[in-house]
Order: sequence, then structure tokens, then C-alpha cells
Amino acid sequence: ESMLPDEPIGKPAWRKFQRQRYRETCPDHRQAATTAIASHLSTWLAARSGASIILWYSPLADEPDLIALAATSRDSGQAVALPLVEPGGLGLFLWNGHPADLVSGAFGILEPNPDRCTRLDPSAIDIAIIPGLGFDPATGVRLGRGAGYYDRLLAPPGFAAVTPGVAAPVH
Repeated sequence: ESMLPDEPIGKPAWRKFQRQRYRETCPDHRQAATTAIASHLSTWLAARSGASIILWYSPLADEPDLIALAATSRDSGQAVALPLVEPGGLGLFLWNGHPADLVSGAFGILEPNPDRCTRLDPSAIDIAIIPGLGFDPATGVRLGRGAGYYDRLLAPPGFAAVTPGVAAPVH
């Protein structure tokens, strides 16, 4: 049975549909899916060991929590960057793995403390792990949350990172 709506819908309705599907997905399935995502992403990243800076995200409650995988990247010699919500967009900062260098920020997520972490130019990022509510399998177009933070980050021509998308597990 298809989990897609019968009729094409706009982005606000699609976001509502995806959030409802997430709420209807049992926690055990969400955890199993997050584990599978982490495993797949770990294998994918291992094949790209030449990437020196990887942008991760701090998860919202309904996003796969992959921060432990970020620590694995750091342990294998790759620098870890995290976003900071700023007026007009996302600032990117190196994170050394110390919890004290993170603060509770926008939307209740952990963000790098700009007084303790080094700001990065977005063009320095080699791989950017991008969260989304969903992705169109035919085009890769991302369905975000509607504020446009990641859209603005990915838009400039100088941003050339490889951008695998990660979506909330739904069933």
C-alpha cells in the first residue's frame, strides 16, 4: 500500500502529512531505522575518508540522532562542523567534541558556542549531512521544515560539498 497521498499537494500540506506519518510510526521502528541509517552512512563515509570537514546537524526530536557517528568521524581524523542558527541563515563552526562547547540554541537543539568554536566558511565543507522531512526519490529535492536555513546554505555557487540527505524514519 502506498504511503503517498493520492493527489499532488503543496509543501505545507506535505510537511503536515510527513509529520503525521512520523507520529504514527512506532518508536521501535524509528530506532531501528535510525540504526540502519547510521550503519549505511558510516559505510558511505568510510569510502570517503579523504573528506577533511564534515558538517553534521544537531537533531530535532523527530530527526535521526547521528551525533555518535560524528564522533566516529572525528576519531578517524575528519573535522566535525555543526550549524548555528543565526539571523538570516546558518553559521558553521568546528566542534572538537567537548559537550561544554555546545549550548542550547534555536529550536531547543544543541549548537556550537560561537565564543568557543571556530567559524568556518561554508566553502570549506567537504560533506554536509542534511536533514529533511523527506526527499523526492526521483530528483533528490529536499522537503525541509519551511524556514529555508539549509536551502540558503546550499544555494551559493561556492558551496560544493557532497550533500547526502537524512530523513526522519516513517513507516
